[in-house]
Amino acid sequence: MGAIGGIFSYTSSPLDPMLPVCMSRSMTIRGGAVREAYIGKQAALLQNMSSKESRSALPRPLTRTANGSAYTIVADGAPCTSELAAEEELFDVAEQTLEAYIALGTDIAETLSGSFTLAILDERRSEVLLLCGTESGKSLFFVNDRDYFAFASEIKALLRFFPDGIRIGRERLWSYLTAPCGSASGAELYAHLSSLMPCTGIVCSAMGISRFSYIPTSISNPKKPPQTPITPPLFVPEPQELKRHLTDILFAFDYPQFDPWMIGTIQASKQSTGDPTRRERALKKLDRSLRELLGDTDTSLLSYLFGAERLSALERERNLAKRIRLRGMLYQTLLWAEHYPIHFV
Repeated sequence: MGAIGGIFSYTSSPLDPMLPVCMSRSMTIRGGAVREAYIGKQAALLQNMSSKESRSALPRPLTRTANGSAYTIVADGAPCTSELAAEEELFDVAEQTLEAYIALGTDIAETLSGSFTLAILDERRSEVLLLCGTESGKSLFFVNDRDYFAFASEIKALLRFFPDGIRIGRERLWSYLTAPCGSASGAELYAHLSSLMPCTGIVCSAMGISRFSYIPTSISNPKKPPQTPITPPLFVPEPQELKRHLTDILFAFDYPQFDPWMIGTIQASKQSTGDPTRRERALKKLDRSLRELLGDTDTSLLSYLFGAERLSALERERNLAKRIRLRGMLYQTLLWAEHYPIHFV
């Protein structure tokens, strides 16, 4: 798993090389082991890789020269074409994608499919192209202000570009926390943040950004290597271990998020056989662990944000799954406020 990012400067001054460096350092969850960057006069591209990816010793970002100009690509995931399947080496995919861009320009979008995000810096045209693949699963967020266009796989790499700080509405946050599972994106909490949706792209130049949608003309169906099923652990962590889980999830998603781990816990309890009540016992233990974790924490901020009446209503919630989900994200909200310079309004 990796992460990409980049920055395009609208100013006439040379790009400060510390800006992309600080962005890269901020992305520590996905691919934080090895960090590489291509820094030009007006723009920079970033590629963070996990230790497993870095062992391939392939150049990232990948740069090619054609007609006297440089073209550079970074990608999270591997776009598929009819000529090259997803299981090929990522270096080959990136190289072919870059060569196709040099020949086709932005029309390359219609030739690609799969789960990926990528960015191409075209120094001949002084443009950056962003693309999000045909399948969801890869995030790419961006901020566009007067001086910079910045994008990254992780939100925390972009916080320094918010023009008036991180301002989160209290009611907006409560609506997000209590929304049905999977119905709301935490990225919506940030007023200055946008994200690329599948089958969309952006071209950024000195004139600003231009967003577009595309429909692939030829979607390949590569053979995917067999996946080894992952069996979640059949236990519920104790409060201190649970604290680590919730902290890792928060920093991975950049906002309160409990659903991925919650779903895994429910699936794990369903896999047990011979005891139909094991799932219920596991969830009740998880609920107790979360209640104990919150009980050992200063929750005065939660009372300020949401009011004592809403928090007391949580104890009366009869739906165990809803209660667990809200407890987990309330605890993450405290961590969020502790580690991020958030202004609640």
